[in-house]
Amino acid sequence: MQTGNSYLIQYDDEIEAVYLEWLHPPDLQAFKSAHFDGLYLLQEYKLCRWLENRQRLHDLSSDCHIWARDEWFPRAAKSGIRYLAIVLSQLPLSPVSIEQISEMLEMDVITDYFDEMVDARKWLHHPYCE
Repeated sequence: MQTGNSYLIQYDDEIEAVYLEWLHPPDLQAFKSAHFDGLYLLQEYKLCRWLENRQRLHDLSSDCHIWARDEWFPRAAKSGIRYLAIVLSQLPLSPVSIEQISEMLEMDVITDYFDEMVDARKWLHHPYCE
């Protein structure tokens, strides 16, 4: 388990996934750190699943979205990610966030969004990874 001021990240052996939980809204540096830590776990454990808990976040900065789209997603795809489950906050997302998230769906990663952690875990548990 690794932690930053804004996040907790670890290997979840029950569903064989990277688990990232946001404790506080991150700045760009914390966002990058968490995702680089996750890339390490993807490679170390040869994982294809990622579970991201954003229940405590209302929104991310556009800088975070742009960096994820341009830098992280291509690296994650090369590292083997195939399934991404995101548990969203019950607070409404801004229209900009919804647009930016939609842009990320064009990557070769099957992504789904959930209101409840149990549903996201169940969804991630089933896909077979080569």
